[in-house]
Amino acid sequence: MAPRASTRFFEMPELVAHLIQYLDLPGISHLMQTCRHQNALCTPALYYNVKAAYARNKNNNLFGSKESTQALARNVQHVRQVHLQLFDVVYYVNCNFAYQDQLAASADSTVGSPELTTRPLWLAPPAPHMYIVMPVPPMTHLTMLEVGLNLSSSTDCPYFLPTYRDPRATLTYVCWILDCNPHLIHLRLRHLVVKDHRDIRLLSKSIFGLKKLQTLNLGFDQWFKTESLELVSAIFFSCPPSLQSLEYLSVEQYIHWSDLVETEYLETEPGKLQPWEKNEKECGLPAMPRRQEPLAMLKELVLWEFEQPGLLEDNIRSFLAQCPNLLNLSVSAVTWIENVPNLAQEIVRSCPKLVNLTSKTQFRDEETQELMLRILGALPEQQVQSFCCSTDPPSKTTRLSGTQSLLWKQSSTLRSLTLDGCKNIDYKAVQVALIECKALEHLEVNWAAQSNPQQLCIDLESAVESPWACTRLHTLVLTVVIPDRPFHHFADGELPYYKRRPPTILTAAETEQFAQLEVLYQQLGKLTNLRHLNLKALFCDPEGLRLMSPYYRQNSFPGMLNLRNAATGRPGYLHLLGGLTKLRRLMGSVAVVTKETEVTVGMDEVQWMEKHWPALETSQFGGREYALPKVFQWFQEQRQRKGQQVDHCALGF
Repeated sequence: MAPRASTRFFEMPELVAHLIQYLDLPGISHLMQTCRHQNALCTPALYYNVKAAYARNKNNNLFGSKESTQALARNVQHVRQVHLQLFDVVYYVNCNFAYQDQLAASADSTVGSPELTTRPLWLAPPAPHMYIVMPVPPMTHLTMLEVGLNLSSSTDCPYFLPTYRDPRATLTYVCWILDCNPHLIHLRLRHLVVKDHRDIRLLSKSIFGLKKLQTLNLGFDQWFKTESLELVSAIFFSCPPSLQSLEYLSVEQYIHWSDLVETEYLETEPGKLQPWEKNEKECGLPAMPRRQEPLAMLKELVLWEFEQPGLLEDNIRSFLAQCPNLLNLSVSAVTWIENVPNLAQEIVRSCPKLVNLTSKTQFRDEETQELMLRILGALPEQQVQSFCCSTDPPSKTTRLSGTQSLLWKQSSTLRSLTLDGCKNIDYKAVQVALIECKALEHLEVNWAAQSNPQQLCIDLESAVESPWACTRLHTLVLTVVIPDRPFHHFADGELPYYKRRPPTILTAAETEQFAQLEVLYQQLGKLTNLRHLNLKALFCDPEGLRLMSPYYRQNSFPGMLNLRNAATGRPGYLHLLGGLTKLRRLMGSVAVVTKETEVTVGMDEVQWMEKHWPALETSQFGGREYALPKVFQWFQEQRQRKGQQVDHCALGF
C-alpha cells in the first residue's frame, strides 16, 4: 500500500505506463521499461511529499501495512515533506528505534551517521508492543513537517502504541524528529502539550537548532496549565534569525485529554519526573537557548488567543523590538498597558514598515482596540493596506475619537477594512471608508445588537451624501439605519404603499425616502466586482421614542428586490443591480417573505435574477420558519438544469 502521492505526472507510474501503451509512439517503449522496472523517474517523486496521517475507516494509511512501511524505509532519503498525526509520530519514532537496534545487531555496527545510531538521554524509550515494529531509518532531509497531536480513539488503529497516552513522551518524539532534520524550512506543530519548564526548555532547544526555518506555526493544548507567557517568550527567543513568518503562537482550548489519557499522566505535578525520565543534568539538556540577533527576516507575526489576561505590555514591547522589518501584525488581548499612546509610538519606531494590522479578542478589551487604532494613526500616511479590529462581545466605552481621520490618512492604500464590535468607531468613519478609500476590496462593518445605533452603522442620509469611491469592492458587509417613517410606522387607517389601490400615489415623505434609497441602490449597482454582499437594514425612530428592532433578517430594503410595476405604479429598483453579475452570496435584509416582498416580488423578479445574477449560490431570501415562494423553486430548478450545485437550504436561509 503506497503513501498518498501528489498530482505531478511522473508520481503515477501505473498511469504513465498505461498512457505509453495506449499512445504506442516510436521510441516510447524504452521510457515504459524505465517506469515499470527501474522506477528511476517515478519513485523519488512519489515519496517527495508523504501524508502518513492515520485516518479512521480508511485503507490508505501508510503504516497500516507491512509493504508500504517497508517501501518508505527504502525511500526515506527522497522524503522532503511529511504530515503526521499522533499515532503516526509514536509509531514512526519506534520504527526508528527498531532500525537502530537492527544496526547495532549487525556485523557492521558503525554504518550510518550519529543521528541514525544514537539516542539522546532525554528521549522517551521504545514503547511496549505486542507485534512487530518495522525498522525505518530516520528521515533526515525534510524541508516541511506538519504534526498534529490531537487525540482520537485508538480502537481501530492497527499500529497504535500505548506511549501515545503520555504527552511527555510524545513531545520528546517530536523534538527527536526536529533534531534529525536541521534543514527544515516550514514547520507546523499543533496540539502540543507542554507541562513545565523542562518541556519548554526541550522544545526551545529543538526549534533553536533549525537554522534555515522560514515559517513556524504553533498551537498548544493547555491541559496542564503551563504558564503560557513563559512558553510564548521562550519560543519566540529561540526562533532562528531566518524566520519569516511566526503565524500562530497560541494556547488552544481542545481539552479532551481526560477521556483518553491515563490518570497518572494528568495528575503528575510539574517538575516531577516519570520513571523513564532522567533529570536535566543527567540527560545533558542544555540551558534555555536565547537568540541574540533580531528577527530581521520576519515579515508576519501572529500572537493569538491567549487566556486572560493575555499578553502583557512588556511581552509585546520585547517581541516587536526584535522585528524591524515586520509587515503583518496580528494580536489578541494586550493588557496592563501603562500608557497606550506611548506604547503605540514605540511599536511604530520598532516596526516602521507595518502594512497589515489585525486585532481580535474574546474579552472586553478596550486597551487593545485603542492600541491598534493608535498604531494606525502613528504609521506613515498611505502605507496601511489592511486593518481589522474586532472584539466579542463589544466593549462598552469609547476611549478614542476622530477615527475617521485615521482612515482618511490611509485612504489611497487601504484594501481591506474590518470593524467588528469596535465601539471606538462611529458612522463617520464608515462614511470615510465608502467615499474616500478608493482601493478598498473588502469592507466589513459588523453591527451587534448590544451596540448603540450610531456605532458600526451608517444612516441612510450619510450613506448617500457623496458618491462612493470604493468601486473595487468584492466583499461588502454593511448595516444601514433607515427612519421607520414613512414605511414602517403609519397613522391610523394609513396603508403602506404596496397595499394601495392602483395607481399607487406616493406621499411627499415616501418620494423623498425612495429618492435616497434609489441613490443607495445605484451605488451598489456600480460595484461590479462584488462577490459577497451582506446588507442589513435597521429601522429606527430618529427621535428615539420607539425602540429599534435588532432583527434585521425580518426586514427588507424598500423597493430593492422588485422591478418597477407599470400597471400598479409601484416603484422598484432591482434593475439598478443588474451589474452584479459576479455576485455569489446575497445576505442580510433580503428576505422575500416580508409583508412588502410577498406582494412586490414575483415571477418577473425571479426571472430577472436568473438572468442577471448567474453566479448566485447562497442567499437569505427565506428563513427557517418560512417557506420560500413557489417562484423561487423555479429559480432553483433552472440552476440545477445548468449543472450548478445549489444548496436548497443555503439558498433559502
